[in-house]
Amino acid sequence: MKIVLLKDVPKLGRRYDTKDVLDYGCGKGGLAKLLDFPIKEYDPAIPEKSAPPDFADIVICASVLEHVEPECLDDVVQDLRRCMRRAGLIIVPHNPAIDFLPDGRNAHRTIESLEWWREKLGNWFVLQSAVRYGSLTSNEPGKVMIGSRTYFIVT
Repeated sequence: MKIVLLKDVPKLGRRYDTKDVLDYGCGKGGLAKLLDFPIKEYDPAIPEKSAPPDFADIVICASVLEHVEPECLDDVVQDLRRCMRRAGLIIVPHNPAIDFLPDGRNAHRTIESLEWWREKLGNWFVLQSAVRYGSLTSNEPGKVMIGSRTYFIVT
């Protein structure tokens, strides 16, 4: 199965015959706005969404793990695994963010290759597929709008 955009998440739901979805690291809830069914949302940085998440058949973790400090990453991935009953979609960028933290560090704290992420996630999940997408650039020379990223489907 090929997932190209988050709006394609229903394909994963149909494959596993479920609409029980958790958006792990949901931010402002963009995924919930794209889907035509309610989903669970978790984000530790948003007080009203910060309660420990319940289990879900499908867990989506889109552009979250790269923001985690390297020394905390195993704990976060372990919690993702705890939440996931059947399958997951994990999307990780491989490039620095355009945003910076107040202390001047790049907002992407864990910037690693597809191979590195494959090994890391393989410690916790069975990897069903890993599809890497290249950067999308603007008409302005050298300006990257969206850097390269990999979509992992895991069970």
